[in-house]
Amino acid sequence: MNNNNKKAENVNHATFCTLTGEVSIGEQTARLRPKTYLLAQYLSERSGQVISKEELLENVWEGSFVEEQAVFQSINEIRKAFSPTEVIKTYPRKGYEWVVPSQPEMVETHHQETLGGIQRKHAIVICVTALVGLLLLALLIGWPGDKTTQNIALDDTVAPSASTHQALLVLPFDTRQLAQSEQWVSIGAVQAIVDGFTSTTDLTLFQVSDVLDILARVPSNTPEPQALFDVSAATHIIEATLSGVPGEYHVAFTVYEHQSRQQGVIHGQFIEDVLSRLVETIGRELAASPTAKRVLFANQFNNALMYNAVQLLASNDLPSAISFLQSAITHAPNNLAAYFLLAKTYQQTGQYAQALEIAQQGMGVVVTNNEDKVYQSRLNYIMAVSLFALGDGQAKLQLEQAIQLSSENEDWLYTAYAKAMLAQYWIKAKRFDDALPLLQASLAYQQMLGCPMGVAQGYLDFVDYYVAKEDVEMANSSYNLALQVVKEKGLTQVEPLLQAQQTKLRTLSKGQ
Repeated sequence: MNNNNKKAENVNHATFCTLTGEVSIGEQTARLRPKTYLLAQYLSERSGQVISKEELLENVWEGSFVEEQAVFQSINEIRKAFSPTEVIKTYPRKGYEWVVPSQPEMVETHHQETLGGIQRKHAIVICVTALVGLLLLALLIGWPGDKTTQNIALDDTVAPSASTHQALLVLPFDTRQLAQSEQWVSIGAVQAIVDGFTSTTDLTLFQVSDVLDILARVPSNTPEPQALFDVSAATHIIEATLSGVPGEYHVAFTVYEHQSRQQGVIHGQFIEDVLSRLVETIGRELAASPTAKRVLFANQFNNALMYNAVQLLASNDLPSAISFLQSAITHAPNNLAAYFLLAKTYQQTGQYAQALEIAQQGMGVVVTNNEDKVYQSRLNYIMAVSLFALGDGQAKLQLEQAIQLSSENEDWLYTAYAKAMLAQYWIKAKRFDDALPLLQASLAYQQMLGCPMGVAQGYLDFVDYYVAKEDVEMANSSYNLALQVVKEKGLTQVEPLLQAQQTKLRTLSKGQ
């Protein structure tokens, strides 16, 4: 037997059983959710082609109201089911390619209504037996994708699973051993690492402002990784200490997962060297794609003004932080991160007119890279929220633009925020049919990201929805779901929101 034949024998093939939803690749067999199965089948029938997410939505979900994350979720489920075998290859911003050969006699399209395409008697027995079981189950509890009731529980086409999505949280570096002039690297390194990865739907990268929000949820100044896992969507946490002098720098780092950790040390002549190598190391750990470029600080938080501003934000000294951020913009007029943090801080302090003005100024800055695009879409969201708070009639249009921009930039956190805010707009207008799908989609994004704060807020948004509809039972049910998340994760920050919603529920109950 020649080498080519040996190689062919070792190639895994994919087989499909339409009636059970089972896919087999080599010795691995997995039963997939209905839509995930159809997606896998659709891709496999077009093996060698790059299929866009738009084509998948149109042909697999066939006009159903779903969000793009339904595609990403199904792709992740397939990859996880057959790991470590590479089944699907991603082409950023283009689509997906099925890379496993399929056995033609075992593949049936979802338009077939018989078992005529399956030649093996054993496969027929398995599929028919499973079909009988599925039909009996469907008669008892109802088929799982056909529910039309307006319930908070999302059906198969929208509900994501947090376990298949990776999220990287990089903590501020410990730079106490560096010279005073290099202290800013504590924050700059975080953004440098985030900027060191290409945009990908399989990995959430927390921006510096997100990191500050997460750290604020934990009382301790030096929180344990488990405490951060509990209050965030992170699946991986990077903790690092940077030391040394020019010509000889060292970074000692730890990569934390929920049940494990890995440690290492990297050396280099320049700070940029050690950070570039750290990005490569993290990329291998997460099976993510770092950029080919070397880490540079030219467009990062490269001055003491931004460092001090971020430190003040972390300590909740917002008035002082505003002063430093204003100075940072004066010093670097193209620093979109400074515009965003300043506008967000104004918004947090209720100064919506100032937030709107700064966000508008930031939107005028020319976008030069992916990091800038993310900040620009977030500035768009700040503008929308400010207009909504000020009662401006342009709020709806701005919110729609915020949804579009954040989705294009694959910033799913702010896509969720913008959809929830637009839902509030429709709730206020008593347009409940317009509000409901937005609330469902927003909650689905938060569930995909696995952020407890976001999920709790999503349920509280449903309280507003059902209070406006005067549905006491569903409003209380939504409140209890939020309360359960808050108690399980110890989210003390959400307690004021719970109290506010409780007041609304009491008022609603008294009025009926």
